[in-house]
Amino acid sequence: MLGFWLMKLTVVVAWLGRPEILGRMLSHMQHQTRKPDVVILSTPDASHLPASLDYDLHICAIHGPKGLPAQSNTALTMAVKSADVDDVFLPATIYLSGLTRAYQENPDYAVIHGLVIADGANNAGYSFEDGIEILKEAAALGADVNVDVRYHIGAYGCNTSFRSEHVGNIRFDERLVLYAFIEIYGVKYDKAVACLTKDRDALFAFYDFPAEHWKHLRTTNRAGSKM
Repeated sequence: MLGFWLMKLTVVVAWLGRPEILGRMLSHMQHQTRKPDVVILSTPDASHLPASLDYDLHICAIHGPKGLPAQSNTALTMAVKSADVDDVFLPATIYLSGLTRAYQENPDYAVIHGLVIADGANNAGYSFEDGIEILKEAAALGADVNVDVRYHIGAYGCNTSFRSEHVGNIRFDERLVLYAFIEIYGVKYDKAVACLTKDRDALFAFYDFPAEHWKHLRTTNRAGSKM
């Protein structure tokens, strides 16, 4: 059983705004039966962090370009093994323990994502308190132990983890923000979306420049330059 605990587990939290919610999530994470070896908080700057990081966790706060894919990429440069977490995912206290065991017992596993008990994307959403109560009810029903392993193509979600040796230099596509925009507004504003996607290479040309210069780049359009 010693190998079970020797596996290094890094939790990546790409975060924007609502520092008080991040603080509550970190407090909740302290109660994991298998605590992460390090928690990497990736934010644009320190204003997105709680006033105090005094938790029973090894926390490393780093800052970089804003945006979920970009912040995740910043964190990946430091992560050895990562379980990606954001504010829409509240893990059960046995989650990281089960995740580590699954990787330890299945060395061919490259990616794992957890069982979703309740998804706020399908309704008006859940508060932090709602999430805690849902986890308690699920545990009482045995949902924390009766979990099936299902093989399928692809892995997506805020509760996805990766075995580090399979990640290498692979990084998130930082244009995912555009893809999400297309999915949300493509039907209602089809002409505007078509215009953006047609010129997307030019639209993202600024990524060819160092990140520290992005905020200084300006459009040559006289109307847009005033905005």
